[in-house]
Amino acid sequence: MPVALTPAQLIEMKEVSGLTYLQLQKAAGVSRAQMCEYARGVGKLRPDQLAAIEKALHKAMRAHSEKIARLVTGNAAVAMVG
Repeated sequence: MPVALTPAQLIEMKEVSGLTYLQLQKAAGVSRAQMCEYARGVGKLRPDQLAAIEKALHKAMRAHSEKIARLVTGNAAVAMVG
């Protein structure tokens, strides 16, 4: 059985992805208030909610890392034009 997303992981992955809680709410379909409470350790989320949040965060982190890779390799202008 996979390990659920911990509050610390949620915070770290959200920071790395660059998403706000409002953006994550839209992407995962879980209320911002619930995620904030979970991240502070005072609330709980269902396994399906945790899976949706983790999926949205992974998607955002992949997009963010691809953007960084383009910038590092100097292909940002090409990617924006093409």
